[in-house]
Amino acid sequence: MLNGHPATTIVAPITPLITQIPWSDKRHIPITLLTISRGRESLLALDEYYYHLLSEEKFREYFEKKVSKKELEQKYYEYESATQSIYDESLLIDFTNISEEDIVAFLKKSITTFEIAASTVYIETFNYDIALNVVGKENKSVLDAIWEQSTHPTFVSFEGRRLAHLVKLINEADDVSSLVPEVRYIYTDYHWTKSDSEILASLIEIKDKLPEKEREVESIYNNAKIRQSAHEKWEKSLAQEEKFLNEYIQMIMLFRDIRKDPIAKAQAVVIQVVSELLRRADIDVKYGLALNIYECTGGVVYLKSIKNELVERSEGSISITHTNSTVEVEHCNYEKAVEEFYALTTKTSVDSVNVIKGQIANKGNVTGIVRVVLDPHDDKEFQDGDILVTSMTRPEFVPIMKRAGAVVTNEGGITCHAAIVSRELGIPCVIGTKNATRLLKNGDMVEVDADNGIVKILKKAEQQL
Repeated sequence: MLNGHPATTIVAPITPLITQIPWSDKRHIPITLLTISRGRESLLALDEYYYHLLSEEKFREYFEKKVSKKELEQKYYEYESATQSIYDESLLIDFTNISEEDIVAFLKKSITTFEIAASTVYIETFNYDIALNVVGKENKSVLDAIWEQSTHPTFVSFEGRRLAHLVKLINEADDVSSLVPEVRYIYTDYHWTKSDSEILASLIEIKDKLPEKEREVESIYNNAKIRQSAHEKWEKSLAQEEKFLNEYIQMIMLFRDIRKDPIAKAQAVVIQVVSELLRRADIDVKYGLALNIYECTGGVVYLKSIKNELVERSEGSISITHTNSTVEVEHCNYEKAVEEFYALTTKTSVDSVNVIKGQIANKGNVTGIVRVVLDPHDDKEFQDGDILVTSMTRPEFVPIMKRAGAVVTNEGGITCHAAIVSRELGIPCVIGTKNATRLLKNGDMVEVDADNGIVKILKKAEQQL
């Protein structure tokens, strides 16, 4: 429980440096963030009540016509533009040759780029129950009439857009190595940015397969045109109130997808600046993973003063990020802290569960073997057709998703990455189970009944030995 409410939990390789920001719309809805981390292992917990309330309140404003689609779009693109400006500015700076004062000043300015995440939290958890709660049971038939079709995106998801962007840049470049700084954000995740050599190797791989990649991009966009055409034809048949709801659903799915780029740009800039501060403080980057972003604004002298503390935290730390941007942090035993967290927040006995319920992201029914993958860098046992069970999917999960028979996640919401990509790939997907990664084990035989949002354990792994 957080603040007396259930917790939304994310287990993934996420560094505190780029997540310990206020998760609030800064009006009146406070979202406290709890983080337990060690290297690439992290557990994040948000107050579920307030996290969902943000989504409900924004949709209510739209439904009651207190805010228009145009106004929401304008606000989003303002944040996106501000983030792009700072990213472009960072490309012109050699951080190794400017003063510490200038580096810290740029870092403080860069922190504001995360406003795009805080200001659009409302898109993250939107689902059928939230929608029904706002429109009311008297409009349930209207919502039901459009929900299935409306929750299927018509746009090209960011994997396709990014590939198209890379293909275009590589075609135009005399030397692909010159592209590394510009595309660094594409190779940045919630943990860290890939090294320049890794980015260059990826660009060279695309260049070596350019005709194949061009055909792939063409296919992706042609398929999107077909989806868009079918959706536009369907949309013309809608009554006004149905069209009104459909436009909001399509908009927030698009926002959730396209904001991945500005958020990645914000992360890439911060990581680049902090890496230089760590270098000047003679602190290994691996210890920087235990930092929070506000500590970095103290500069080199402050970082040196907490070096020993960072070494201790790297073995395990627990922190609370408050809505006023303050962070309380202390080192801990990672495994023990995680177990204590689940003991306090989970009432269900792992051994007693045979059916797990979630939300329908993409319909379908398939039976397969469970593979719990929390870190996409650790997928060696994953076989084609296995059931991918994870906390939340992200861009780096796409190669695994393409091999999966179905996807099951803890995280929910029709705009989540798993929902959008599974629809694009045409594979069954159940989201919002909250604790599938704890209730399901590697080797379990399960039936994913995504038509009803249910995962049934047919035979547990230990019973198959």
